[in-house]
Amino acid sequence: MTIDEIKKLVLSRRPPQEPSIAKKASTLGRSLVKWAGSKFARVDQLIYNKRLLVCRGCEYWIEDGNIGFGKCKVCGCGRGKLWLAHEKCPVGKWHAEPLTPPASV
Repeated sequence: MTIDEIKKLVLSRRPPQEPSIAKKASTLGRSLVKWAGSKFARVDQLIYNKRLLVCRGCEYWIEDGNIGFGKCKVCGCGRGKLWLAHEKCPVGKWHAEPLTPPASV
């Protein structure tokens, strides 16, 4: 096994590092712009609950992170992200939903 192969193997087994505050702020800003562009489309309660169950079963989820709101160690986001239809799991465990704006009240 070469040194490069060993490095690759070690790096592939290393747990992900949480993004910096600056990276999280940048990601949040882009996400909010996209959400506004979708006319604030969000998922229904059933999809939110499914996403939350997946996150709670994930090795990267910290249930008491973000002052008790939960947090993903990969992207740093909490439960609020689960409501946004255009968002997806950073490790591919759940996907974005078709964008349909909320019904007018």
